[in-house]
Amino acid sequence: MEIDCTAITGGGKGGAVAFISYNFLGSIIDGSFVSVENMVTEETLGHFWLNSKVVSGTTGSRKTIPLATPVNFTFQYMQIVQENSKPLCVYWDKMGWSNTGCHAIFSNETGTICSCSHLSTFAILMASVVLAEDLVLTFITYVGLSLSLLCLLLAAFTFLLCRPIHSTNTSLHLQLSLCLFLAHLLFLTGMDRTEPKINLTFYVITLWILRNRLSSINKQVSKIQSTRMLTFKAMAQLFLLGCSWCLGFFLVQSIKEPFRSIIAYAFTITNVLQGVYIYVIHCLLNQQSNFTMHNKWPESGADPP
Repeated sequence: MEIDCTAITGGGKGGAVAFISYNFLGSIIDGSFVSVENMVTEETLGHFWLNSKVVSGTTGSRKTIPLATPVNFTFQYMQIVQENSKPLCVYWDKMGWSNTGCHAIFSNETGTICSCSHLSTFAILMASVVLAEDLVLTFITYVGLSLSLLCLLLAAFTFLLCRPIHSTNTSLHLQLSLCLFLAHLLFLTGMDRTEPKINLTFYVITLWILRNRLSSINKQVSKIQSTRMLTFKAMAQLFLLGCSWCLGFFLVQSIKEPFRSIIAYAFTITNVLQGVYIYVIHCLLNQQSNFTMHNKWPESGADPP
């Protein structure tokens, strides 16, 4: 506890202050003694639990007297801070915990320093932050993934049915389209239930499948002079598809608005439209593919060959 001397003496020449740390009081007046109405915060908060010892500071007065200079308390966490949780500096207000007049001035993975405008009984209350859903971002995700699924399906049929364009490169693009189709479908159907770690694991598995497929293809075309260039293009394509996921590593709590929203939108748009990129680049802009489809499905009213 760090307190100014004037708060102890009250303007006089003498005074005393007491600091008490309770070992088991927190198990009695725990996070269940809290009401959302008593919490002054900007975020929507959910589950509450104590994550420090309960301490008291007093100068002998039984009343909660405002201090001219705030008093600071340094708390050490009793448990590891969970993801999407926020520490709250609280004090005991008659029948429950409240954070009125208290705020955190420093916080890290091991503890929090609280500054309060009065003396009372204090503790660190952890609260799970309820993340607000961005409706625009959700709309972009659903529409983009649906469009990518359609483009990946069309691309797979193009690579599979257009025999004149069959090659090692086409086989690789077919495998890539099928893997991304499954990844997008899994994410779209389980987006509200799947944890980010599971999605990342599936993405790594997809890259591993493509790596093995690329190795087998390289063995089959070892006599082709352009094998090195083919391998380089395939790895470059995997690198470009994976670069969009690198934006996800910047979506951390230390990134503040509006940069966090910009990164979130860039991450979402570049990932959900991967199927569109593949179909446009390898099918629509492929002259041989367009020529084959034009001959196979001639325009209406065209003269027969």
